[in-house]
Amino acid sequence: MRTYNTKRSYLPDQFTVTNLFLAIQIGVFLLMTLNGGSTNVLTLILFGAKFNPAIVQGEWWRLIAPMFIHIGFTHILVNSITLYYFGHADGNSVRLGTVCADLSPERTDGESHEFRL
Repeated sequence: MRTYNTKRSYLPDQFTVTNLFLAIQIGVFLLMTLNGGSTNVLTLILFGAKFNPAIVQGEWWRLIAPMFIHIGFTHILVNSITLYYFGHADGNSVRLGTVCADLSPERTDGESHEFRL
């Protein structure tokens, strides 16, 4: 008989670097939205967009900050989903090859495998 865990938490078991990056970029996006919008050029420069004259004047942090800046909701949505799936692509995550191997009728190891997304 199959049992189900009804007390499952939807929070991650461990706080990974991927989760940290997701939290930072979503937080920055929300702050940018509240400060004039993520498509406003002045807001982008204020939050660290790559702006060559500022980099030449010594604001080297502008080379790293654009990693967390997203222009528009679609941009952050697609990048967050991609970061989530690539960032959690370890032995416990589903990859196309793993799905095909688990669903293959040629499995001979006798183990039952769980299909997770």
